Amino acid sequence: MKRQNELNAADGIAQIFTDMTGTKYTVIGSPDEGTSSFKEVDFLLVPESSSSPRLAMEHTRVEAFAGQMTYVNRSYEIVSQVAAKCNGNRPSDRYYILVVTDLLVNALIKKAAIACFVDSVSEWVMAAAPELHIDQHQKWHYMDNEVMLMCRGSHPEINGTVGRIPGRTNSRVTRGHLIPLPFPE
Repeated sequence: MKRQNELNAADGIAQIFTDMTGTKYTVIGSPDEGTSSFKEVDFLLVPESSSSPRLAMEHTRVEAFAGQMTYVNRSYEIVSQVAAKCNGNRPSDRYYILVVTDLLVNALIKKAAIACFVDSVSEWVMAAAPELHIDQHQKWHYMDNEVMLMCRGSHPEINGTVGRIPGRTNSRVTRGHLIPLPFPE
C-alpha cells in the first residue's frame, strides 16, 4: 500500500502534466505492488487523449548532498533534545528555530559528544532567547561551527518551542563544484 506522500506526489505529477499538455492525466495503477519478481515502476499515468504518451513514474528521494537524510534525521534528534532541555525556560510569546550545520551534526558521533553539545547549546539558547525579538537572530560557535538561533514569530500552537531547519556550511565542494550557500546575516 502506498504512503500518502507517494500518492500526493503521483497526483501532483499528474496535475503538472495535465497543466503542461492540456490533456488530463490520471494515475491508474501501482505496478510495484503486484507479485512480479522484477522491479516495477511506482505509478502509471494515462492521458484522456490517445495521442498523448502514457507515463511511468518512479518516486524516489534524491539527496541534495551526500548524507543529507542522515543529517536531517540526526539534527531532528539533537534539536529535540535541546528543546526538551530548554522546556519552560524561554519566552512563551514567540517561537524559535535552531540552525545546526551538517558539518557540526556529522561531527557529533558519540553519545557523550552529543550530550555535551546539547548541554552547551541549551544554556546558550536559554540565555539568548529572551533577548531576541521576532525576526532577529543570534549566532554562536561550537567546535568552529556556526549555530544560529532565530526568533521567527508568534503562533499560539508553537510559542515557547525550539524547532529546527536544515543548515549547510556557507560553501562546500561537492563533486568538484563549489556551491555557495546563502546564510542569513
